[in-house]
Amino acid sequence: MGCECITSISEVSRQDWNALIRDHSPFTRHEFLAALELSNSVNPDNGWLPHHVLYMESNELLAAMPFYIKGHSYGEYIFDWAWADAYHRHGYDYYPKGVCAIPYTPASATKILVKAGVQTDKAQAAIIKHVLKKADELELSSVHSLFLAQTELTAWTAQQFTSRSSYQFHWNNDNYSSFDDYLGKFTSSKRKKIRQQRKSLKSDDIEFKVLKGAEISEQNWRDFYRFYKNTIRLHGAMAYLNLDFFLSIGRSMPDQIMLIAVYLNQRNIASALFFESHSTLFGRYWGCDIEINNLHFETCYYQAIDYCIKNRIQYFEAGAQGEHKLSRGLLPVKILSAHWLNHPQFYQAIKDHIEIEGDHVEHYLQQLQQHSPFKDTS
Repeated sequence: MGCECITSISEVSRQDWNALIRDHSPFTRHEFLAALELSNSVNPDNGWLPHHVLYMESNELLAAMPFYIKGHSYGEYIFDWAWADAYHRHGYDYYPKGVCAIPYTPASATKILVKAGVQTDKAQAAIIKHVLKKADELELSSVHSLFLAQTELTAWTAQQFTSRSSYQFHWNNDNYSSFDDYLGKFTSSKRKKIRQQRKSLKSDDIEFKVLKGAEISEQNWRDFYRFYKNTIRLHGAMAYLNLDFFLSIGRSMPDQIMLIAVYLNQRNIASALFFESHSTLFGRYWGCDIEINNLHFETCYYQAIDYCIKNRIQYFEAGAQGEHKLSRGLLPVKILSAHWLNHPQFYQAIKDHIEIEGDHVEHYLQQLQQHSPFKDTS
C-alpha cells in the first residue's frame, strides 16, 4: 500500500474515483472536478495546481483526496488572509500552500474518499501523512482542509492539525407536508412577512420552472451564465467559472443538477442553480436580467424549500454566510476546517487565535439562535 499524487483528475478513471464516494456528494464526483480542470476554471495559471492524492494497493484505488497547491486564498470561503498578511509583514512567504477543498464550493462533504470495505482510519492517516510529507518536499507554508465532514475531523487533528469553526445557515426538513405547514411553525410576524413577499410576485406574467438534468437546454445554460456574470459584476467579484464548466457538468452529471428558471412574459429573466445529493439540496449560483423586488428570495430560498418539501429532501444548504437567511428559516450551523502551519511560532500564534475566535463563534451562534423565526414551543 502506498500514496502517490497526480496533477490532473483525468489520470484516474471516472469509475474508480466515483466508486469511493459514499455520501453521494455532487462536488467530489470525478465529473465535477474534471469539469473544473478541463474548462480551465482550475489550473496553475490561476493559482490552483491539482495535486490529488491516491492511496493504492496492487494498482487498485482504495482511497483518494482532492488536493491543490495554491498561490493565493481566493475561492476558498474559509478566510486566512490575515495569516498571509502576518507572514508577509514578518518577511515570510505564505504561498504556496496546500488545500484540501473543492474549488469555489463552500459545501461540507467527505474529502478523503475511502472505498467500502477498506479500513477508513488507516486510509485517512496514510493520506494525511503523505500530504504533510509533500508539504515538506514542496516547501509549502501550510496545509488546510476546508468544509470538513464531522466524521473526518478526528483524522486531521490526530495528525498535528488544529480545528477551526465558522458557520453557515442551513434548512432542516421537519417532515413538513407543505410550504404552508412550514410557515405554520413561524411566529406570526415572520410568517406574515414571507407571505407578503411571495404574494408580491403572484402574477400571470411570472412563471417559475423547475428543470432537472436533461431538461436543462443549452440555451438555459447560456441564459444562466449571463445571469451569473451579472451577479459577479453587481458585487464586484471575480467570475471563477466559465460557460464551458457549466455546459460540461450539464452533460456529464445531469442527475445531480437542478435549475430554477424564472420567466416574465415567456422570457427567461433569472435562474438559480442547485445540486443534489440523496439527502441535501445545495444552492450555488443565482442571477437575473431584471431586478424585481423579492425575486431573489423567492427563487433561491422559497422555491428551493418548497422543492425540498415536495421531494422529501432533508437538508438545504444555501451557500456561504448570510444572516438574512435566518428570518427565512435557515438556522446557523457550525462549519469545520483543519489547519497545519510549518512555522512553529506562527502555528502556535494562530492556534491561540483560533481558540479565541472559536469562543466568539460559539457566542455568536447562541445569539443567532435567539433570533430564530420559529415559535417557541418549549
